[in-house]
Amino acid sequence: MTDPEPDSDRQSAYRSPSSSQSGPVQAGNYARDKTPLLATGLSFLLTGVGQFYNGDTKKGALMLGGAVLLVFIVPFLVLPIWIWSMIDAYQVAEGKKPLWS
Repeated sequence: MTDPEPDSDRQSAYRSPSSSQSGPVQAGNYARDKTPLLATGLSFLLTGVGQFYNGDTKKGALMLGGAVLLVFIVPFLVLPIWIWSMIDAYQVAEGKKPLWS
């Protein structure tokens, strides 16, 4: 008589959901215990800083760098990036899906 492998069944039953997930970082994974209003306020003061606060350094660097470059090239395009930065910082800190990831 051969026994089915009960250990493998038990291990899969007790595997945590986070261990089976792979792919891009989701909003809730890096912005744990962050204050949405603080994240928004930081992005209000300086574009992209709310993303740094939330732990999304790549997006924060992209927003900050883009805003700095555009201020000298096409200044009116800084306003949409600034608004996007504030909305995204709030949503990510709140645990919702970011506008762009």
